[in-house]
Amino acid sequence: RNRPFRRFQRGHRGRARALKRRSVGEREMGRKPLAERLAGPEGDELKKSRERGVQVKNRDKPRRFPERWSAEEHEQFVEGVRQLGKGEYRQIAAQFVKTRTYQQVRDHAKHHYKTKGQSASGPKYEKFKWKPEEHKMFLEGVQELGKGKWTQISTDYVKTKTPQQVTSHAVKYYKKRKEPFSDREARKKELEARKRELDIKNARDVAESLVSMR
Repeated sequence: RNRPFRRFQRGHRGRARALKRRSVGEREMGRKPLAERLAGPEGDELKKSRERGVQVKNRDKPRRFPERWSAEEHEQFVEGVRQLGKGEYRQIAAQFVKTRTYQQVRDHAKHHYKTKGQSASGPKYEKFKWKPEEHKMFLEGVQELGKGKWTQISTDYVKTKTPQQVTSHAVKYYKKRKEPFSDREARKKELEARKRELDIKNARDVAESLVSMR
């Protein structure tokens, strides 16, 4: 009767023993005392990183410690944005800021443009953002056709957006307003509210009948 459970229990115990053996092996082979590492060949690099406030972990694999961007690197970044434009951070890292990875260039761009109150996104992202005129046409379509007619709204009103984009925009817009994004969902919530009211009314009637019987 308990054969499946016993099989699961044996497998669980086997996995636990394997994890325990692996952790013991890592402690014996991979992890070295920090004092020993500081006295070793990588000690100078570790001491500099500790002075910069970088947390040093006991691992065998070499690490590249993040450093502040130099003025020369920032100039290379600005020149890359001027020639290639925003959003092309992979190409900027490959052609201009060769001392930084793509992720570092992208994070630097986010921080740089955030201090200026601007967006670090490129034109490929900006062209998909909804414009005020498009949102106005979307609301007119909802007012004329009702919620849920997203394909028809895309065809007749917001012609610059696909039905999928109109549907996604409707979901986000009405979720922010805490409203149902379709007439079907509104009717469903209305029926659920009526059902709750009927349940409460029936409970009251039952309670009153019990009181009258006493």
